[in-house]
Amino acid sequence: MPLFLDACALAKRYIREGRSTSRMRTITGRPKRWGGLFVSSFIEIEVVSAIAKAAREYGNPMERPSLLREVPQTVDIFLKEYRSGAFDIVDQTDDIVRSGIRELRGKPQHGIGAADAIHLATALKIIADARGVSCLRHRGPGAVRGGQGTTGSPSTTPTPSPKKAS
Repeated sequence: MPLFLDACALAKRYIREGRSTSRMRTITGRPKRWGGLFVSSFIEIEVVSAIAKAAREYGNPMERPSLLREVPQTVDIFLKEYRSGAFDIVDQTDDIVRSGIRELRGKPQHGIGAADAIHLATALKIIADARGVSCLRHRGPGAVRGGQGTTGSPSTTPTPSPKKAS
């Protein structure tokens, strides 16, 4: 079954969090084991935001100037991997937005926000696709239909990134 990653999970690959970072690099370094790594197109800006936020707000305040200087390089590494074809990117569509709205409207007790509703709706779309319902997705800049396997994988080498307090 394909592995769906939300922003929180994928950001851990780029933000130094000890074991969490190591674990995410291991998991995302083996996409074939999972039948592909799926993400919502909405994740791109969320991961970049998480990288910047970690540099601004976490870790030793004395290290922040250095961490802030590393942000552009860390973002570039993320974007290169994101666009490399290693991830099956599910485009945010009107149908996914409406599905997210239905989740928020129908289950307000879950206390999720808009971004999480988009990710949930995207994951539900992937499940529907795995069961034979058509889902348009793309890898990097080109579009394809159906799950034809991932074409690459993110590197498993450590990347400089902001440190988050444990």
